[in-house]
Amino acid sequence: MAATASWPSLSAEHPIIQLFKKVPEVLTASAGYNELWGLTLAGPTTESSGDSVEQPTFSTALILQKFLRANANDQGKAFSQLKDTMVWRKSFFGTDGEVSKGWSDEKFKGLGYITVNKTKSGAIKVVCWNVYGATKDLKKTFGDLDEFLRWRVNLMEESLKRLNLGEATEPIPDYGKGADPYMGLQVHDYMNVSFLRLPGEVKTASKKTIEMFARYYPETLERKYFVNVPTLMSWVYTLLKKVLSAATLKKLEMLSSSKDLASRLGEDIPEAYGGKGQPLDASNSVQSPRDVDGENAAKQATDEAESKKAEEVPKTAEEAKPEESKAEETAMADETPKTEEAKPEDVKVEAHKEEVKAVAVVVAEAAPATEEVKLPETTDKTEEASKTVEPLPLTEEPTAAPVVESAATEPTSTVETPKDAPEAPKELSEVPLPAPTEVMERENEVVVV
Repeated sequence: MAATASWPSLSAEHPIIQLFKKVPEVLTASAGYNELWGLTLAGPTTESSGDSVEQPTFSTALILQKFLRANANDQGKAFSQLKDTMVWRKSFFGTDGEVSKGWSDEKFKGLGYITVNKTKSGAIKVVCWNVYGATKDLKKTFGDLDEFLRWRVNLMEESLKRLNLGEATEPIPDYGKGADPYMGLQVHDYMNVSFLRLPGEVKTASKKTIEMFARYYPETLERKYFVNVPTLMSWVYTLLKKVLSAATLKKLEMLSSSKDLASRLGEDIPEAYGGKGQPLDASNSVQSPRDVDGENAAKQATDEAESKKAEEVPKTAEEAKPEESKAEETAMADETPKTEEAKPEDVKVEAHKEEVKAVAVVVAEAAPATEEVKLPETTDKTEEASKTVEPLPLTEEPTAAPVVESAATEPTSTVETPKDAPEAPKELSEVPLPAPTEVMERENEVVVV
């Protein structure tokens, strides 16, 4: 900024001074972040006393005046917007801010340019061009909203740098008393964009961009031109009316033909827009702070290598085992009883095997040798059979066994009968024989419990 730049002395009641006193609160909210459009925002260094009123620096006064003009000198609204702006800039442009993530230069190639043109009035204006008609894939370009916003915001920042606000020497007039000389122009070219099949991603990105610029870039836009716009693009204007002030809406102009732009901006613009200037691709663009394209290419190469390696690995762990391990596992499998394939009636209860065998022998010996004897046929025969049953001598302490609660209980094992034992009656063979704990004699029957 020039050494001679100074703002006219302001009284204690002036809106700039009142807002200036609240700058420390703004900087506290932004954790000390104080950069804005190439300018530094600074608060008072001393407390005002008596008739002495500390004046802000030229840069600070310029910033405060823009926020006051954007809010018609409403100090409360201006303070709120300034604080929100600085907090957002801290998160976006800080050391680890959002902008550090970068974007794909290839994806946004040819979509944005910045030129400095001499207008019909002779004034030098910075023009930010958005050529959305050059987009090859709208969904791809606008699909990643965060990436698009990083690119679009930085294009805006680069255009504001061309205003050279740090070298400004002319104060901005108070609200309603003159034009702000430090503003830029924007051109949005929609050539070849079909609004009949416009993806939802485009509308979402447009709405978000308009909201951000209206909130965080007050009084930076002098005029915006929409060129190559079909008459049915009414949704754009409807959207803008919802988020922009009436004063801002007056700055917008829609042109159906790009050639009409020269009548507004002069012949210094490219021929494609009715001028005699150089093509846009000879102008400045904005470069990503990180080589996102290179990172994406490296990631793609890594993914392809890992995918190829995965295809060479056997699909199952079984295929990857050595043949010796397979043979060993096969041999072990052959030696291991396949209990899961055995039928329920062939399963033996190992816990009471010896006791069950002993009871089976006793019952078989007590039964008559012929099939003519059936139990229970007569009371005498039942008593005779019961008298022949001798208590089973137990040489070991009997172990507890499940108590048979119902005669309908199915046998849980098959009892092996010694070859030299007499054949038991069919009726007795159908009686379930759980492991006994004792043999009791009751009147007219033999009970095994």
